[in-house]
Amino acid sequence: MPSLLALKHLHMALAALSLLVYALRGVWMMRQSPIAGRRWVRVLPHVLYTLLIVAGAALATLTGQWGALWIWLKLALLAAFIAIGTIAFSPRNSLPRARRMSVWGMGLVLFLMVFAVAAYHHAVMTAGVPPATMAPAAPSQPAQQAHPGQ
Repeated sequence: MPSLLALKHLHMALAALSLLVYALRGVWMMRQSPIAGRRWVRVLPHVLYTLLIVAGAALATLTGQWGALWIWLKLALLAAFIAIGTIAFSPRNSLPRARRMSVWGMGLVLFLMVFAVAAYHHAVMTAGVPPATMAPAAPSQPAQQAHPGQ
């Protein structure tokens, strides 16, 4: 059985590689490079996303965090990221290149959202403030009222 640390590093490496491949595909699409249409460029993301999900599911299971809200949010955001990528890169859609690039940019934003949820293990983010610092403020002391005649 692989160690948790090795599995975590594998998952993070797959995530980084997925982002790199997604970004490169967008650049190739923007430049209308023939590389974008090659078979390995179209197949590699499917392999990476499958391995990423398997490694993430194994991590969540082995750490007992399966079912945590932040895990489900990551999965939902990842599904949206994959759907957006399908729209951006599908050779069968008839979107103009500018629209495809906008959709591609939305995919980058979704990936960054997945990263933020993964980094903080929290489903609700507030302007980049980690959850540990979002503790409610201590109740303030009531001000002493000066009473006339005292």
